[in-house]
Amino acid sequence: MAPTPPTEAEIDTFITTRLRMIGIDLSVLPENDPSAPADRARALAACRSALADVAPVTAYRLDAQRYAPILYPAPHSEWTGFSGE
Repeated sequence: MAPTPPTEAEIDTFITTRLRMIGIDLSVLPENDPSAPADRARALAACRSALADVAPVTAYRLDAQRYAPILYPAPHSEWTGFSGE
């Protein structure tokens, strides 16, 4: 059974909580004011759009044969010319 996608209100709650955790309080912005440089509606819409563009972690598949763990990857790529692509 597939998980139920979150509602827009749940996403907004997630966004405002995460922003408050790093010291950003959207409640000081006007709710919806087209003449203001920023408002809550536009800020939340921009954050929702950014979240929608992020690929889900479950879609990432690590191929251990192709990308073997290396202790110091930067020097290894310089020495071998292998960038991992």
